[in-house]
Amino acid sequence: MVGLSARVRWGGWKTLRLPPLARAARSLLLLLPLLIVLAPKAEAQTVPEVEITAGSSWYVYEGDAVTFTLKATPAPTADLPVTVHISEGVLDDYLDSGEGGHRVVTISANQNTASFTVNTVDTPAAEAPGGVYAVVNAGTGYTIGNDSSAEMTVFDQ
Repeated sequence: MVGLSARVRWGGWKTLRLPPLARAARSLLLLLPLLIVLAPKAEAQTVPEVEITAGSSWYVYEGDAVTFTLKATPAPTADLPVTVHISEGVLDDYLDSGEGGHRVVTISANQNTASFTVNTVDTPAAEAPGGVYAVVNAGTGYTIGNDSSAEMTVFDQ
């Protein structure tokens, strides 16, 4: 331990005393380990993991809306915008105009889920069954879970 005074030889023995400010600093240094141990620890922020599912059925008919649901675990503490990409099969013609591409879906603060719909169009042409796909894209404030994409089959009427 550092003492408050010391004897040094400089042209004879002299006693050096620490000034009051140095003594106070020494006391704080001695207490620092105790303050670190007793200080409350900050809660680690858990980044939500986002997954996606498609509707309550495995199919819809053309002209019906497809519902997708995003799920965040744990629930975000603030509104969480999630970027999703919507597409259909290469030979499919089921998506309504403007429905394909990227969109931002917001999961509200303290909520676990957010749902959104994608409209399909009923065309007069006979078509084979196709699919509407939604994929969670990487973004800020969340990670992507195992269920990062969802598909809904669309049947011609």
